[in-house]
Amino acid sequence: TMGLIKEIAQTKAKLLDMSTKASGLRSHSVQIFASCDRFLSAKATEDDEFEDLKSRAIEQGQAFPAASIEARKTIGDLAKRFIHDGMVVLTHGLSDVVREVLVCAFLSGRRFSVKVTESRLLGQGAHTVKYLQSKGIPASLVLDAGVAHMMHTIDVVLVGCEGLVENGGIINELGTYQVSIIAKAFNKPFYVATESFKYVKLFPLRQDDLPASVVEHLTWAPSADSEQLASVGSDYTPPNHITLLFTDQGILTPSANSFEQN
Repeated sequence: TMGLIKEIAQTKAKLLDMSTKASGLRSHSVQIFASCDRFLSAKATEDDEFEDLKSRAIEQGQAFPAASIEARKTIGDLAKRFIHDGMVVLTHGLSDVVREVLVCAFLSGRRFSVKVTESRLLGQGAHTVKYLQSKGIPASLVLDAGVAHMMHTIDVVLVGCEGLVENGGIINELGTYQVSIIAKAFNKPFYVATESFKYVKLFPLRQDDLPASVVEHLTWAPSADSEQLASVGSDYTPPNHITLLFTDQGILTPSANSFEQN
């Protein structure tokens, strides 16, 4: 048993290292952290043989892609009831599960529009807009700096997350926290759609509590003749800024999610 745990821990470290070195790609460090922890936390009895445990871990890994797709479908079906005709939905970044929710709502006959933040530095908002438009959903890009200016026109905010932490908060693409602050100031619902496998054993209380292993670090130059700037790629949104969590285990409040994980 200890041998298998050691192998998974070593694989986790290698994957995290590869993720942080992935040039030009969005890091998936938080998802790797959470997914590997699922295997590390699997309970084994003293009667279990190493090869049996290893086979079970491999089977779980092979079943993971299909389970992930099924989880998104379940979330889409649960969450679509919160999207109504005439609504304007704001989302931030690029999330497969958020796209699933919006497409499910649209295919069920609801007619709404979506505003998508540009999500700099990587500009993932443009990919979300293109995808939604290809499905027939009216979608447009908005400036990250303009969220407060147009929040009064928004009915609900819907985001995904990279990691769902133990206190019911989330880790997600940089800028999610400030969107949640603005939504709360305007009394707008702030919904999070996420698969249960993104539960991660962390209990942050502030931004600095996120370990370096799960936070992507980005560098860029605003212009060809300017110095390089540095930034983290993710931030932490506390549970008191979140209205509801849409998960494949059901619709939960952040406090209920915290209970479920313990």
